Amino acid sequence: MPLELRQAQLEVVRQIKPRFALIAGGRPGQARDLEAIGISTYLHVPSPGLLKGFVKDGARKFIFEGASAAAIRAR
Repeated sequence: MPLELRQAQLEVVRQIKPRFALIAGGRPGQARDLEAIGISTYLHVPSPGLLKGFVKDGARKFIFEGASAAAIRAR
């Protein structure tokens, strides 16, 4: 996604200030930015490898999917 489009979308989110957000394809820093303004933010994590990195980067709220969710739960 072009940077300008992403910035425009995030500006609208900041103005509307929903109670929560789900970021697919996002990064922990993006979640921190929204958390800092009071938006409870979840990151979509499609693989256990990404989960480990996101946890290392301080993220704590996740949405899992399909077989990835089963693999993460089994650990």
